[in-house]
Amino acid sequence: MRHYFRVVEVMPSVREATPSSGGNWTPFPLSAAAAGDRSLVDLVRFLLPKRSLASLAVVYEPATSHLIGPLAYSLSVMGTSVILREARGAGDFDSFHRFLLANFDQDFEHYVVLLIDDIDVIMGFFKQVRDRNFESSRLRWVVPVQGPRLVTGLEPLLREGTWLAVGVYDDDDGGVYVLSTRINQNGEVKLLPIGYWSSSKEKVALESENRKKPRGRSSRRLKEDVFPDLEAYYSDFGGRLMKTPALNNPMWYNLEERPDGTVVPLGGLDPNILWSLAQKLNFTYQLVTPPDRVWGNLLPNGSATGMVGMLARRQGHFCINGMSLTPTRASVVDFSNPYFIHETTIVTRAPRAKNRAFAIVEPFSLQVWLCLLASVVFTGLAIFLVRSAARKLRISQIPLEKTSKIDGHEKLHLETSSAWLKGFVGSVFNAFRCLVLQNDLQRAKLDAPRIATLAWYFFVLIVYVVYSGTLTSFLTLPAFEKPIDSLEDLYEAAVERGYGLALRRGTVYVSLLRSSKGGIYTALWKSAVHEEHYVKTPFEALDRMLNQKLAFMDETISMRGYTNMLGSAKYHIGTQTFYTHPSGIACQQGSPYINNFNKIVMSLEEAGLIRKWLEDQLWLVEIKGRKRSLEEARDKERLPILSLDHLQSALIVFGAGQVLGLLVLVFEVIIGLSKSKM
Repeated sequence: MRHYFRVVEVMPSVREATPSSGGNWTPFPLSAAAAGDRSLVDLVRFLLPKRSLASLAVVYEPATSHLIGPLAYSLSVMGTSVILREARGAGDFDSFHRFLLANFDQDFEHYVVLLIDDIDVIMGFFKQVRDRNFESSRLRWVVPVQGPRLVTGLEPLLREGTWLAVGVYDDDDGGVYVLSTRINQNGEVKLLPIGYWSSSKEKVALESENRKKPRGRSSRRLKEDVFPDLEAYYSDFGGRLMKTPALNNPMWYNLEERPDGTVVPLGGLDPNILWSLAQKLNFTYQLVTPPDRVWGNLLPNGSATGMVGMLARRQGHFCINGMSLTPTRASVVDFSNPYFIHETTIVTRAPRAKNRAFAIVEPFSLQVWLCLLASVVFTGLAIFLVRSAARKLRISQIPLEKTSKIDGHEKLHLETSSAWLKGFVGSVFNAFRCLVLQNDLQRAKLDAPRIATLAWYFFVLIVYVVYSGTLTSFLTLPAFEKPIDSLEDLYEAAVERGYGLALRRGTVYVSLLRSSKGGIYTALWKSAVHEEHYVKTPFEALDRMLNQKLAFMDETISMRGYTNMLGSAKYHIGTQTFYTHPSGIACQQGSPYINNFNKIVMSLEEAGLIRKWLEDQLWLVEIKGRKRSLEEARDKERLPILSLDHLQSALIVFGAGQVLGLLVLVFEVIIGLSKSKM
């Protein structure tokens, strides 16, 4: 919760006011005090630190407005910026709340002095502080003087994070007992007496042994600071029990839920941090699991879910669970300084081997196959023309009969157009025979055809070597589907292959995709995230993606741990990371011990312990999956055995050729029968 500080000058009438030194001290009720009485000023200054303050608000009601002049003047002389605010009853807290937000910055300590006689108004103020989670370690409340009834009414309304000093009027001698908020071992806020103030600075000789003040004691004395130094105060929790929400997250918080309902940490980074805090600050802790088992986010109605909701409702004190720090969460809980920076990745099943039905065409691209087809046709035509020209010019050593032997079976007349066509087809077919390393049926007797044929042989040799080697690798080393390594790959897979994106409810990734206003995040939210894709745990997502077209978005370190436990060969972790975000210790709003947490966590970081604990956890997870990984590695080292799956493309070509030949035979029979009837 951040406030914005604004300096407000004291009104001229107040600055020019000159407090008088006379008057009778009648402090309770405040409205009965004389306007010029200096005692109220002395009491307020007695309750405030003996230094200039960043800012101080004086909240008064019309009945006490005559007292603000001397008080504001005295404080402003000390260098304190005084802000005046008139209270118009307990129902005025909305405008008062806005007033505080506009004038205070949580980087400084700020004080609010309530010059209010009406106890109901004061209690109404603190009820609103409670209801609105307005507790703050930087905000101090001062009620200079009131009756005892205020103490008994206020204590049930106060929660840890509200720091209040109350002066309780002593009817016996007109002094004021000073009470201040303190936290007991059960975490309850109590108003405890810490001193006494009297308008007289003389030592008081008591007439009765029944008085609460010791005989001969100074009339103005504090046994401890009105407002304690929070870092020193929370340096020892005195064995206090702290409740911390936690969810099972093996890399960060490996938990075991026992039948009796207790939750026990088994390992992970965060239990080490928690143990260090408990040892240093002297507290015990109890792990509790949120009923909805989610990290938590803010809902449209203003409530919060999961572990964030437990802290917002003060059902837990703080949470160390790899909690991502986001602006939405920071609006309802306070975060410590980050202790780790997360990177996000995408996990899918390991890319599957492609179908081998068309393996025989995969070694070459479409352009290469088209070029080979054109080269067969061109070579057949070229050799046919060279041979035909040689015969006509009588330079061929082949006898010049009217017929030529074409493929060893038929003699065709070269003078007819039909003979030319059949000769051309025969040459093309012969070029194809050479391409597939069959015998050449058209042996050249002259140099020109020999040179053309030799060039073709050389070309065929190169093509054969390249094709056979590549085909062998395609058959023995299977090709895989395109892996999903980035958000763009995931979007393409969602649009073209029907992939979905699995998410856990209440995580930062749901908020990231849902709240984005454009770009790849919005595109993924619309195309890949559907209601049926939400999962309760990462294990559910990893199990479902083995049989479904599903991807899962989560933190990179966690995904390394999960996939190692289940078998890393089954999954593919995207090579590209995105959405870098910090994680910190989440605490209740106004938590007064965050600075202590920050110092201890910083010392752990500087000592390298956080990095070491994380690496140790990764090593332990990898050890658990090592046996499975070794078996997978041995399987990969074995030579592959060729099966029908490897030869299915050749069988498809063979079968297609037989079917085509049968169809041509049927066609020729039909043509032959039709000619015989004519």
